[in-house]
Amino acid sequence: MTVSNVRLKTAGHAGWVALVLVLVLGLWCASGVVAAEGAVAPAVTAESWVVFASADCEECKWFKAELLPRLRATAAKPLPSILFVDLDAEGGYDLLVQVERALNSPGGDQFPAFLRGAKLSYGKDQIAALEPELAGAGPTVPIPEPALTLLRSCPLVMPFGGEGGENPEVPVQPPAQPLKQTPPASVPNEGYRGAQILYFTTPGCKACSRAAKQAELLVRRFAAKRVHTVDTLTPEGRVLQMAVATYLELPASNRLNAPMFVSGSAAVFGKTITDASLEALFAAAPDAPFWYAWDEAAEFTRAVSALKALTHGFTVPAVLVAGLVDGVNPCAFAVILFLVSYLTLTGGMGRRQALGYGLAFCAGVFICYLLIGLGFVKLLHVLQQGRAAFRVVLVVTGILCLGFAAAAGVDVIRARRYGPGAMQFGMPKAVKALVHSLIRENVGRGFLLVSAFVLGVAVSGLELVCTGQIYLPAIIFMNSTAPGAGTLGLLLLYNVMFILPLLAVVFLGVYGLGSKRLGEWGRQHAVLMRLLVGIVVLVLGVAMLVLAFA
Repeated sequence: MTVSNVRLKTAGHAGWVALVLVLVLGLWCASGVVAAEGAVAPAVTAESWVVFASADCEECKWFKAELLPRLRATAAKPLPSILFVDLDAEGGYDLLVQVERALNSPGGDQFPAFLRGAKLSYGKDQIAALEPELAGAGPTVPIPEPALTLLRSCPLVMPFGGEGGENPEVPVQPPAQPLKQTPPASVPNEGYRGAQILYFTTPGCKACSRAAKQAELLVRRFAAKRVHTVDTLTPEGRVLQMAVATYLELPASNRLNAPMFVSGSAAVFGKTITDASLEALFAAAPDAPFWYAWDEAAEFTRAVSALKALTHGFTVPAVLVAGLVDGVNPCAFAVILFLVSYLTLTGGMGRRQALGYGLAFCAGVFICYLLIGLGFVKLLHVLQQGRAAFRVVLVVTGILCLGFAAAAGVDVIRARRYGPGAMQFGMPKAVKALVHSLIRENVGRGFLLVSAFVLGVAVSGLELVCTGQIYLPAIIFMNSTAPGAGTLGLLLLYNVMFILPLLAVVFLGVYGLGSKRLGEWGRQHAVLMRLLVGIVVLVLGVAMLVLAFA
């Protein structure tokens, strides 16, 4: 037999296999497993657009609510028929996988999946990049025949509205339970002990939505395998993930990745999660994984130590710098300088008495600042229960930080040209006047130390308008990188660093340089301090946005 005959025979076999797969899937869909009884699949043409969407996907709603109306308003010609596949319906994800195989598509890790011609695009970024092309008048690329046959034969494909038509809502019914869970446990994550596979996910993460659909499909195929889902935003979930990943000796940089699937012998995570790799993991997962018999206390202790080392190696230096820069913030510096000046020049106090008053004032600032931070951490804990709300907090905070950084940049430029007095975005004049009034009216009255402490509390609350530009974003950063008890330790460390420059000013003002020389030093370095504040706020803003969309 010649080589060409062998190739023809092989190609013929492959063609028959593909045809059989198409017919089997078509018969399965037509049997009414997914569609309601009597449902009729809409006409799918080679020019149709097909959207594979999920109810819990915000970007799927964006496609319907924003992109399509904009395309209808700007397109150079009527849009083709637009069809929809519900990925939450049983078999919806199967259809997407079959279409990907028919197109030899590598797949993507985000939803919605948008089919136009021979190309599948995934997620908001990829689809948005197509908008100019979608709105143009160029020729439409047809859907290849194998994928077109799959779509035509399955009643999963529903109308999504064409030109002038109304778009049905992206499905709002709650999706089917994606994974077979282990029985609920009284202790967080205790249910992992009865599972063969652990699925580590971050609520709201884009890549995790595709991974959950992949796992849902495999759970039906591997009915004996139990999967336990672990939320990596919780302290318990993060410890469990670190313990399991460390036991498997995964690279240190990948031990906290999400999504991640772990069996008793392997792990897949991030870009390594494909239909093939996940199926191999399910197939090879041992019935009794290592966590059935490991020394849980020892492994968790080791994981906690590793997390602390990771936190200290990255978060602690960032918190130290942020707290120190916030302490030399021109707003805070100016307030304590005015207090020292008033104490030593007009308050009629000796040095020892002035020092005691200044220290009591700093104690009031420290306690008030710490209590504000604790209250904000509690609020974040409540918001974090809903990932969407927490993401909004991160995005809004990130945008505000970028705005504060831009304002700091404007101040630095103006100060370089016209002097420090030209800076405009510091503490509002009304707040500054109120702070000065409080100091003038309360210094020397009543019990000195109590009065100074109360004054420190009042002033720190007022100057939060300015110093909060760093403090509140820093708290969100601490809570996101070291949740739980770690946040409290970092918060205490931040406040210690914040108060150190104020204490230094008190000592130097009373016993050292004097308020006049300190004031001169402050004016000389006001631009540098403002620049440092702007840099820290900029870094925090970028960190907020990265955390929001990671």
